[in-house]
Amino acid sequence: MDLFCQSYGDIITGGVYNNGDRGPMDLFGINFYSREQTNEIIERLAEEKPPGYQILCRWLQADEQSLGFYVLGV
Repeated sequence: MDLFCQSYGDIITGGVYNNGDRGPMDLFGINFYSREQTNEIIERLAEEKPPGYQILCRWLQADEQSLGFYVLGV
């Protein structure tokens, strides 16, 4: 989990928490990222190329009709 945060924490940020606030990715909570944010995340992944980014990019690009995606904490 630490490696994921180090690699992706600055890229996957600004999501909406279940209380409506926004902030850094909360790995112990619920985070929602809009389609617009998803597109920005895809761009940043392609620029910064953290470990395994291709897999995440393909997953995020798979459904361009979605409203966004969730990161659900542990």
